[in-house]
Amino acid sequence: MRQALIYQPDERIRKLAAAWMNSLGIRVRIVGESELKKPVSELLGLSGIFASEREETDPMINPIPPVTMLSGFTEEDLDSFLSAKKAAGITGTGLLSVVTPVNIGWPIEKLARELFREHEEIRKLEKP
Repeated sequence: MRQALIYQPDERIRKLAAAWMNSLGIRVRIVGESELKKPVSELLGLSGIFASEREETDPMINPIPPVTMLSGFTEEDLDSFLSAKKAAGITGTGLLSVVTPVNIGWPIEKLARELFREHEEIRKLEKP
């Protein structure tokens, strides 16, 4: 089953992104501020997967950036999703990631900060 976890503080953007994903047959779970310390596996309703040990993330990355986590997508599903997102002009999904064996036990807070840090590193490399 294709699922998406969305953490987006802006209610209007969050509702638009969720409605669009629902229209594609993606089950959407909105992640609230109080759930940022919960592991991805718990938010997806997966049992038998334990949270990874709490690792420190950069506390300077505050507030937590918006993030969308995709789960249950094949490579073809992901390509179709990204093409449809671009064609529809959908913005506001924040940082985009897929669930992996490495990040499935991470809290959304850690994941969002790590994605933001990686995104910033890539942007630095792209600057002339």
